[in-house]
Amino acid sequence: MDKDKQLVALKQGFDELAELFVALGDETRQHLIMTLFDLPCKQQGGARVGEITAKTHLSRPAVSHHLKILRLAGVVGMRWDFPNNADFEAATRQIYQQGGYVMSV
Repeated sequence: MDKDKQLVALKQGFDELAELFVALGDETRQHLIMTLFDLPCKQQGGARVGEITAKTHLSRPAVSHHLKILRLAGVVGMRWDFPNNADFEAATRQIYQQGGYVMSV
């Protein structure tokens, strides 16, 4: 593969991962991911926004905002527990697969 093709492939790879880089580049969102790992309800399939908020210095709307960005980037998953609760969980396997790494947590 010549240099021009390599540069095009590299740019395409960055474009595909740009949303992930933006999501993970924020220290607050990094803290939220670590908080999700530390919550005991992780074994039960996730945590509610209120549970996450209680473990952070953030307001409930701020937590929801950051979780939305992480969800859209594929970093966390969301599961609806009807009638009106959503559980969030860290989707670490997906993060590392997108980056070319595989890690199980």
